[in-house]
Amino acid sequence: MVLLAFCGGVFGAILGAMEAFIFTGITGLIGITFVCAGIPFDWLGVISFGPFFAPNIAFAGGVAAAAYAKKIKALDSGKNILYT
Repeated sequence: MVLLAFCGGVFGAILGAMEAFIFTGITGLIGITFVCAGIPFDWLGVISFGPFFAPNIAFAGGVAAAAYAKKIKALDSGKNILYT
């Protein structure tokens, strides 16, 4: 689980904070579609809000990447989470 969470943070850092959050929303919509279709797989618990794409992991990785980019002066502001 720790390795998957680390990979989720790397995913968020590569993609960017806002894009990772949007991706979580898209996978959530897919999960809701699966629930409505009657598929027994727990997509929302395992994929959308699991250790890889969860907002607290992927979004935090993107925010940490933006803060680090500010520290090394690659960004003008650490609050710029829209930069990829």
